[in-house]
Amino acid sequence: IPRRRAIGGRRLRLGPSEQVEPREFVPLRAILDSRDPDVQLIHDLEELEIAVEADARIIGVNNRNLETFEVSLDTSRDLIEHAPIGSTVISESGISSSEQIAELRRIGYSGFLIGESLMRSNDSESLLKELTSFDGDVLEMSGSQ
Repeated sequence: IPRRRAIGGRRLRLGPSEQVEPREFVPLRAILDSRDPDVQLIHDLEELEIAVEADARIIGVNNRNLETFEVSLDTSRDLIEHAPIGSTVISESGISSSEQIAELRRIGYSGFLIGESLMRSNDSESLLKELTSFDGDVLEMSGSQ
């Protein structure tokens, strides 16, 4: 954490690969809060409960099962009802159309992590335009060029 902070990092992505025990999230959150970052936790229902206990402000729902690598938007559909009211919830992976984004926004998601569909597209520029232009909404995009 100190190394990430030293280079100006404000977000820390935690998930199963970091091997952080559930009981460690609450004190970890206190350390992070003292440095004023945003925290993003990637999870299933069990990890969502940990995120809620740690008072996470940003919750990322990974639609990719990290054991089987199967991707399903049902993960986002199922978990949104368990997210705390007022939290920022991000749907991650498996998003390939503006219709999916519109649906996820309707049920409560406020951000999206889109990578694989752009990487696999024969025309990523057109896909990106499609994904970011629907119902008059504008999505904030970030990443390397």
